[in-house]
Amino acid sequence: SIPAAHRGAQRFGEYLNQPWYDALLNWGEFQWEGDVVLTKYMETALPKGYWKGKRVLELGAGTGFASFVAALLGAQCVITDGDARVLELAKLNADKNLTPDEQALLDYSQLKWELAYDPDWKYEKGERWDAILAADVTYYSKNIPPLTKMLQRLAGPDTEIFLAHT
Repeated sequence: SIPAAHRGAQRFGEYLNQPWYDALLNWGEFQWEGDVVLTKYMETALPKGYWKGKRVLELGAGTGFASFVAALLGAQCVITDGDARVLELAKLNADKNLTPDEQALLDYSQLKWELAYDPDWKYEKGERWDAILAADVTYYSKNIPPLTKMLQRLAGPDTEIFLAHT
């Protein structure tokens, strides 16, 4: 289960580590330490109220944990992952752990990093993010070039990027 390192982790209990299909098909099924480290930083190292009203994009969200914590801190979040099945898991996690009002702060969208530009992605046109979150998404070095291109594509001059790697 998730270490109870901070208030956010305690809130979500065991659901975040429960695979929703029989076999390990994707690393996004599991809660990784980088999410816990990132969310503890989000809760404790930034000024109180920092996340209130922010537009946040999470890349490679997996279970959605970082976005859940950002939403609890007042952000409007878009949870993305390249695997549609993993996004379904994130939705299930939200259903099990968040109130309807908290869930209203979340949206879900499949996003594949290898696409240099996707005119069909609903957030592609002119969206600017206050913050972009990504935790434990650099476990394969082959992920770094597409991640870098994705950050260049989606971050504006004032976007803050929070990247955790454990």
